[in-house]
Amino acid sequence: MGDRNGPEHAGLAVKEAGAKPLQELASSGSGLPYDLYTDVYDSSAILSGSENLMLTYSSYEELAQVRYTFPEQALDKKLTEIKEFVSFKYGHFKNTTGSAHDNYFAYRWILEDGIVLEAYRDRKSGEAGLLYMRKDRINYLKAEIEEAKRDKYREQSDAF
Repeated sequence: MGDRNGPEHAGLAVKEAGAKPLQELASSGSGLPYDLYTDVYDSSAILSGSENLMLTYSSYEELAQVRYTFPEQALDKKLTEIKEFVSFKYGHFKNTTGSAHDNYFAYRWILEDGIVLEAYRDRKSGEAGLLYMRKDRINYLKAEIEEAKRDKYREQSDAF
């Protein structure tokens, strides 16, 4: 299962780094051939202060998203820490999402290879986090899921 960059390789690397699996192969529940899965790990052993690491990928083993979460009482302070950590490696952020007064606020970096990094805080969920996304893959996978849903509805409507 998986290639060098697929979820199996990523999951193995995460386990080897010391993360403990909490939940693996959790489906989004669509029951379609194109489904998204999320593996959740306790990441406290590999990234100080973090709680969970989530790997999201398709049934075709395309890794689309990685998310670290940092549950904190002081979300704005934790967001600033994450922003500074990412800025040290990737420079100044490209843009922001939301405003400082919104429930969801994020700093966003767009890397040369199209990867998007987002340091965020979400007051509704009570977490701060760091999100690594392959926007091209996420959009592609969502389009494939929607097409599979349409195909399934067409097949069912032909039965009438």
